[in-house]
Amino acid sequence: MVFTDFEPVARIEANRKIPQVEIDRLKQEWALKHVWEIYREFSMTTFFFYMASQMEEYQKDGTTEKMKQQYYMLLKQYDEFDYIKPYTDFLVFDSKENFDRSFRSSWFYYSRR
Repeated sequence: MVFTDFEPVARIEANRKIPQVEIDRLKQEWALKHVWEIYREFSMTTFFFYMASQMEEYQKDGTTEKMKQQYYMLLKQYDEFDYIKPYTDFLVFDSKENFDRSFRSSWFYYSRR
């Protein structure tokens, strides 16, 4: 029981330990996939596509699943206590279109969703 109490903190720490240079490398690698931003907040990471239609297209053709697997492999390098599993919630997909419309292009509002 005590060990599972540490899990949220360990997951946040693993996500924060990924160097920004690695995140930037992923963004460059996926530039053709219409990735606008990779936003890390606590233990969750959001991959933003420019348009919702792009996100849906890449979900249908399996690209988002490949992106999730690639981010998982990167994240696992920093998962010192082995809490993050492929089925763990660590990644979501969204769109800049939604960010602009629903959150008035504000990270402040987005982080309080």
